[in-house]
Amino acid sequence: QKTRVFVARLDPATRWTELKDFFRDNGFGVEYASVSADAAGNSKCCGVVQLSSADEAARAIRELDGEALGDASILIREDRQERKRRDAPGRRDADAPRRR
Repeated sequence: QKTRVFVARLDPATRWTELKDFFRDNGFGVEYASVSADAAGNSKCCGVVQLSSADEAARAIRELDGEALGDASILIREDRQERKRRDAPGRRDADAPRRR
């Protein structure tokens, strides 16, 4: 699907709502946004945003990489974890019937 982007170099104070609003304010349809934290709740200064389409994700990488969010110049790239899950051996098709 390639609808998720990885966002790095976030200011430690950036919350998921600010990340979501940054993308929405720049004209992107956000389905989901999160900022990673360690076990103590401290920001890892990175997160993921799932956009409404692969085209929007590609456009976000082109247009927003290097832009300022708060006091940080952010880095945006394809979410490699999404690709690993998508390409994993034995991964079932989302539309395939589930066994019970």
